[in-house]
Amino acid sequence: MTSVDYAVVGAGLAGLKAALDLEQRGATVTVYEARDRVGGRTLTGTSSMGAPEGLALDMGAQWIGPGQRVIMDLVGRLGLHTEETSYPGKSAWAIDGQIRHAKGSIPPLPPLALADLLYNGMKLISMRRRVPPGAPWSARRAGEWDGIDLESWADRHFRTSRAKDILRILVTGNLAVEMNEVSLLAFLFDQAATGSWKESQSSEDYRVTEGTQEISVRLARQVRGEIVHEPVVAIDQDDDGVTVHGPSSETRCRRVAVSVPPPLALSLTFRPELPRERVQLLEHLPLGSSIKVQAVYERPFWRELGLNGEAMASDGCVALTYDSSPHGGDPRGVITALVVADQARRLATLDRTAQEHQVIDALERLYGRPARTPTALLLQDWQAEQWSTGCYSSYFAPGVLTTWCYAIREPCGRVHWCGTETSPEWNGYMEGALRSGIRVAAEMAGHETSVST
Repeated sequence: MTSVDYAVVGAGLAGLKAALDLEQRGATVTVYEARDRVGGRTLTGTSSMGAPEGLALDMGAQWIGPGQRVIMDLVGRLGLHTEETSYPGKSAWAIDGQIRHAKGSIPPLPPLALADLLYNGMKLISMRRRVPPGAPWSARRAGEWDGIDLESWADRHFRTSRAKDILRILVTGNLAVEMNEVSLLAFLFDQAATGSWKESQSSEDYRVTEGTQEISVRLARQVRGEIVHEPVVAIDQDDDGVTVHGPSSETRCRRVAVSVPPPLALSLTFRPELPRERVQLLEHLPLGSSIKVQAVYERPFWRELGLNGEAMASDGCVALTYDSSPHGGDPRGVITALVVADQARRLATLDRTAQEHQVIDALERLYGRPARTPTALLLQDWQAEQWSTGCYSSYFAPGVLTTWCYAIREPCGRVHWCGTETSPEWNGYMEGALRSGIRVAAEMAGHETSVST
């Protein structure tokens, strides 16, 4: 058995940031990671996955923006680089079974549907301002808004199906769930957690040239303590400290930070058992359903058609696409596609060949015949990923925020909690993960400063 001041379970952005902040306070730390890699829900495609040489293809979290100050600063300090994600041209909109093209962020809708969208969009913006991101359950109308799913609210307020389709694209694309799976309050919280309207609109302005997993790789190199690549099976705590058990190791420490997706925390054995409220909370925090696709082409042919590579679809296999083509003179083109929510669950039941065929069909529908012949096609099904169980992050069904989430950041004795799901700011984003790591390190250090065994 080894002895350190603190242990961290999970070597994603939150866990690594927590470990480094604790070490900067002079503490000793051991990090446990079940995978044979670091990075959690960030993953840069490798040659074994079919990634062509010289391309950093993000198969997990990918985009950052200027309002995400922690990660933007960290990328610079780690010597990484950013690239702008937007290109000139028209976006493709698949609405009501038809493909339309338009410049800017205003969808090409008939006047009545556009007025319907703008009216209800302003209503949602006004409502989100009344939700405190640090405690959404305390909003004056929290009980009412948490008691209804977003689909039901939209049915009551939207007058046109096309306007509602645009909301559906926003919800499924941002949360990777259907509108009937998330409460109205949860949607408003998701919007409020992204800061000002300007910050939320610019949250995908950049991508990391080297790939976002490289952030974790470089953070891990700075960790002085051991990173143990095996799953934690049990966490025992007593009056004097905590023992973290892996299949072949044990670590004794004063406190432990658990930084894994909530469903995975349920698979750990805690002695004594966690409070019932915490167990119920973890039971009600499933992750969204997402399959990430990177399609590589000899050139970004869509630009020749006056298109910018961005597409939004309310029907069909692919919900969103982005132009992720490399900068710096590399002639290749890359389309990033997201399959989410019910479509991701449906696609997950098919074999790989059938999955690829359906994705290619969807890309051809959006971009024409040239989309049928990528030189490489990478798919990452996060639902099938053993140590994630989904992506992007946990979502809040009706009733969850107001019933259990008041304790989402509360320690259970010597067990502390971090991860993007616990962050009141940029919840569900890489920025939220980093901020949660900062918080939990300060929280743990505030209780203990040295180990006694």
